[in-house]
Amino acid sequence: MRKSGGKKKAEAYEHIIGALHDHKAFSDTYLEAEYKGKDVPEETDNMLRKNSKQAHLVIERAANMGGFIISKKAQDRLRRYQKEALEASNSSSWFEYLDSDLAAASSCMDDIIQIAKEDLRIRWFCM
Repeated sequence: MRKSGGKKKAEAYEHIIGALHDHKAFSDTYLEAEYKGKDVPEETDNMLRKNSKQAHLVIERAANMGGFIISKKAQDRLRRYQKEALEASNSSSWFEYLDSDLAAASSCMDDIIQIAKEDLRIRWFCM
């Protein structure tokens, strides 16, 4: 059974937003640990690293072939995020990296949510 184009598009955005969320969780958890002066438990570290790596693969795939399903605007925003994430990795400290990386992922996620709403023609009505 084939999925409708709208459903595939919505699922693509859902995967991208989920990936950005998973990547944000990595930086957010480590930043919180830095603020508290604590270590992230090994089990949590392993899970966060695995999820973050998978998130990067989802984002990379969407940025490279996204124009097929998601909008060009979304694809461009993901490519900009990739550049911002790369710039964050060149930070001079772990804290600076985490802060820059979280800001890049958060901004991208906010933008992608807005782009997805426009692309999927989702409107919020207030009653």
